[in-house]
Amino acid sequence: NGLFAQMEAIRQSSLRHNAPLGVHAVLISQSGWFIHWVEGPGNAARELLDRVRKDPRHHSQRVLHHSRGIRFVPTAWSMVLS
Repeated sequence: NGLFAQMEAIRQSSLRHNAPLGVHAVLISQSGWFIHWVEGPGNAARELLDRVRKDPRHHSQRVLHHSRGIRFVPTAWSMVLS
């Protein structure tokens, strides 16, 4: 499985799980590093991050920024491979 196939599988799962929570997300991959940007209601965003933390594909997660404000991500899911 290549990186694109793995990210496509993550996209399918995310669309299924995030929509009912009202969460919008972006997954960015570059040089083996990933950034997962999550926007949505506070409890839903925390639920999502807790679920992702339990996924064996993820490790060494760090929350880099947490804030309240207007939503910037216009769609339920976006991804970037660079």
